[in-house]
Amino acid sequence: FKAKTTNGHVQTAGYKHDFGNANVFSIYSSNYTNTRFIEARGFKYLVTIGSSQPYGRDSCMVSGPFTWSTDANDGGAFSASVLATDYASYNVSMDAIYDSANQQIVVVTSKATTPSDQSLFAFDVAANGTVAYSHSLMNAGGSVAGQIRAISTNTSGDIVWSEINTKKIYCAKNTGSAFTKGNTIEW
Repeated sequence: FKAKTTNGHVQTAGYKHDFGNANVFSIYSSNYTNTRFIEARGFKYLVTIGSSQPYGRDSCMVSGPFTWSTDANDGGAFSASVLATDYASYNVSMDAIYDSANQQIVVVTSKATTPSDQSLFAFDVAANGTVAYSHSLMNAGGSVAGQIRAISTNTSGDIVWSEINTKKIYCAKNTGSAFTKGNTIEW
């Protein structure tokens, strides 16, 4: 939700961006994490998994960067939305992080259908804030349809994430053009 005030402290005739439940912001399952705000290269982005394929249900979508430059309801806050074009199926949870080593937004998703597994998606972030889909890895986290807890990365492109249903931590390596699946440990 964004809001603008006319006097600096009371919202009167302002404007807002309400993500609501329409199109790109309609979630597939409200039981899991479906959105994440990311800062990358000084810009802000919204990462979502939607309720239908064109809005990221089977992959994920990055919207942004935010512009906040127009006084308008809903429209104008995003410069673009970019959909991952490699598809898993029916994602139910996700998390995202900025991988500064590769200047990419990395998203991990967990899908609900057979075979149930986790997938990684990468989006390039240009110096001007433009986002472009780069690459993915299906079956990155084994055969579990669960709830993604968190994702993290270091300055070398190493990625780790946790899934709380099976209490496991997964890892992968991001080279900037491909992911390599790593090991799994229980916690």
